[in-house]
Amino acid sequence: MQERTFLVVALIWALVGLFILILFASFAEPPKLNVSELEGQIGKIVELNAVNVTSISYKEDTVFLKLEDSTGKISAVYFDTPKFDLIEGDIVSVRGKVQLYKGDLEIIIQELICLSC
Repeated sequence: MQERTFLVVALIWALVGLFILILFASFAEPPKLNVSELEGQIGKIVELNAVNVTSISYKEDTVFLKLEDSTGKISAVYFDTPKFDLIEGDIVSVRGKVQLYKGDLEIIIQELICLSC
């Protein structure tokens, strides 16, 4: 009987702990950085806010972007079709994973928001 009670209490605490972790994870925001701050962020999710689209090209359902802010430039890839028309000169906010591609930093965009479309 005592073992069963201990098991039930342990299970309840485990479920409470999982619920708390899920709650914290849902409110966690990635850091908002400038392009120059991305060097040490490889493999992490970050957010770039108010970056200028300096180059854009489409290939099927993939969009290749060059983004620039006052601190530098970076390539970005979006594996989806944007819900809006992007043109050079647009200001966007992106959330995505920083990675190395052929020795250069790039962002794999998970969320793309146009601020000036």
